[in-house]
Amino acid sequence: MKDNRKTEYCLNCEQDLSQGEDYCPSCGQENKIQKVPIGVFLEDLIASILSFDGRFLRTLGPFFFQPGKLTMTFNKGQRKKYTHPIRLYLFSSLFYFFIIGLVIPANILDDILSQDITLYEDETGGLDELSPGERAELDSVLEFGSRNIPFFPTSEKTNRKDTLKKKVTWKELRFLSLDKEISNQEFATSLSQSYFHIDLPIGIEKKRNFVANSNLFIVQSAKNLPLMMFALLPFFALLLKILFYNAKLYYIEHLIHGLHLHALAYVVYGFSILLFLILGQSDFLPIQYSFYLVSLFAFISIWRVHKQHWLSTLFKFLVLGFLYISILIFGVLTELYLSVLLL
Repeated sequence: MKDNRKTEYCLNCEQDLSQGEDYCPSCGQENKIQKVPIGVFLEDLIASILSFDGRFLRTLGPFFFQPGKLTMTFNKGQRKKYTHPIRLYLFSSLFYFFIIGLVIPANILDDILSQDITLYEDETGGLDELSPGERAELDSVLEFGSRNIPFFPTSEKTNRKDTLKKKVTWKELRFLSLDKEISNQEFATSLSQSYFHIDLPIGIEKKRNFVANSNLFIVQSAKNLPLMMFALLPFFALLLKILFYNAKLYYIEHLIHGLHLHALAYVVYGFSILLFLILGQSDFLPIQYSFYLVSLFAFISIWRVHKQHWLSTLFKFLVLGFLYISILIFGVLTELYLSVLLL
């Protein structure tokens, strides 16, 4: 197909080209016609992004089974032998976040929080002091509640005793947040009487907007998560640089190492989430084993790249894990907070 898309002159500098020349000898532009059918355009785009060629296939072996080899090879200057770290990272992260979007529904937050049906508390200290008759009556109320009874039920069962106090449920909060006749002050009162206290340094209007658009919050967070993870990569490389300062490696070499390790983690966790979905959401073994696998791979990779004693490497690896997980938790919380503000 490539031979059928050549021209007799360079489209960039108009230099005459001999028949069969792939590149312009004057400016270096590739000799091919850019106006192509949509199918050819998409084919070229996918090929340029994924680069499923010999290099990509050669990369798979050391990527999965030879920890540290890709990093050491790239740092030695062999840049064309395997897929570039940036491209490998982008492909792996796209795969992972595609799986996340496939598995986690946009309304997962509402589904989880809505499982808390209307609950009642005894002001004197819990439900243990209820008589058997009161317990049976309360159970009947909860049974009705689980069948989506209307908001704010006013039946005599719900008002049977002044000592029982009704907690506002998530469904009721959603209802109130969307009702324009409810003032922010009234919503704040209802929020304080619920189980869902939003302890964030934001105004009641933002809190109300969060409750009203909780599904959009999940979508917004999913969009921001890849950017957050990419922004944390320099911190991971900095930790490697500090912990292994005597390895005499440049910061950029640690950054390349971080790209390779994160790319592998994305792929392994992506497949484990798929197995989690296939085997049933009650079986967490795939995710648990994937954590062990990624940790072992990362340790061996760091040990081979930095060439230090395994015991010293293990100690630094544990310190690295603790510090990076702390930064990761802070980054996730910050990302979620920003997602709330951007709703």
